[in-house]
Amino acid sequence: MYITRIMKHIILSTIAIVVLTSFSTGDESDSGWSIVRKNEHIEVYKQPTETGYNAIRIEATVSTPIQSFISFLSDIHRYPEWVFKCSEARSLDHGANTSMKYWMVSDFPFPFKDRELTVESAHYVDRNGVFYSTSKAISNLVNSSNVAITQFDAHWKVTPVKQNQIKIEYEILAEPGGAIPAWLYNLAVDQGPFKTMQNLKDILEHQN
Repeated sequence: MYITRIMKHIILSTIAIVVLTSFSTGDESDSGWSIVRKNEHIEVYKQPTETGYNAIRIEATVSTPIQSFISFLSDIHRYPEWVFKCSEARSLDHGANTSMKYWMVSDFPFPFKDRELTVESAHYVDRNGVFYSTSKAISNLVNSSNVAITQFDAHWKVTPVKQNQIKIEYEILAEPGGAIPAWLYNLAVDQGPFKTMQNLKDILEHQN
């Protein structure tokens, strides 16, 4: 029982770093995505990939101006406030206004090593005010006592629905690093992202 709890914690932590009451279902969409968790404002989908690790897609509606979302997403040091199990995060380099590099750590229980992720991210806003961002892992092990996540690709699309409401679409494909097999990682693939997105929604809506 103890080992089962530990492994569940590991899976949730790993999924959440790469990152956002519920139910599960096996219904498949035409695109290959199947919904695994949702409430009134957030839906989490999964999709099998050739690597064996499920890709994740999150859709959410948040009552906040899009500029508030963009500013908050760029505030790296606040990531531990909303990214599930994120224990530390810091900016490494701000390039132009449309790019940045940052580093973050996911807390794992003893005796397992924490995971860390270094990300290079670029974004833009199109003529319709839609925000797009693409992020990928880069090689940069800041703390050698951690296990580095080296496979990470993420995409944000955030659309203004009206003046104070946005629709978030977020897709991510990542591998946890270390000796965590795909089947174990996939067991709890819905929970970390869901909690992360719920935290993001709560903070944005309460600060406005």
